[in-house]
Amino acid sequence: GIYDYQIWRHGDLVVSRMRTRHGYDQASAVTGASAVQTRWTESMSHIFAEIADADGAPLWLEEVFRHRVPPAGEAS
Repeated sequence: GIYDYQIWRHGDLVVSRMRTRHGYDQASAVTGASAVQTRWTESMSHIFAEIADADGAPLWLEEVFRHRVPPAGEAS
């Protein structure tokens, strides 16, 4: 499932990031079957104008920069 989920907001712009262990499709199937997730999504719907394209695919952002320094002792 999802092990790290964050949401940021700046004015009208809302961006979220989630990390999954087995990919988006598997995490989406698990959360889609959850009544708790359904209630949360409905309660937050007023914040999100668009969450998918015309085909229903999530709106993905293109990564333009990443700087990651591995912790001491971790291979890069």
